[in-house]
Amino acid sequence: VRAAVGISRASGLFTVVSGSAPDSTSFQRWLATPSQHPWTAIVSRHDGVVAGDACAAPPGRRRETVWVPATHLGLPANPCVRHVIAERLAQKPETWKPFSLEGAPWPLRAAWMLA
Repeated sequence: VRAAVGISRASGLFTVVSGSAPDSTSFQRWLATPSQHPWTAIVSRHDGVVAGDACAAPPGRRRETVWVPATHLGLPANPCVRHVIAERLAQKPETWKPFSLEGAPWPLRAAWMLA
């Protein structure tokens, strides 16, 4: 994430809302801290507002990045995004496994080819 700082148009907003810059030592330390909970970042290469690489989950146990075909404003209504969220919420943390398209309906699998 450190390398991605500055490539997002949202860096200024992040600083205003959080009170610290995305490249601050305390934020980077928090980001590197192992979480007790699974972590899924839902990201788009077609965002247009935030660079996808700036939002990707840092490597770690039970962390993943799922790339979806969506725009920034389209993320909340995107069926692929909703499928990922539903699939993640249905999973018990103790039996966590990475996201897979295997259970997705074929129209969503086809849409993922655009991601």
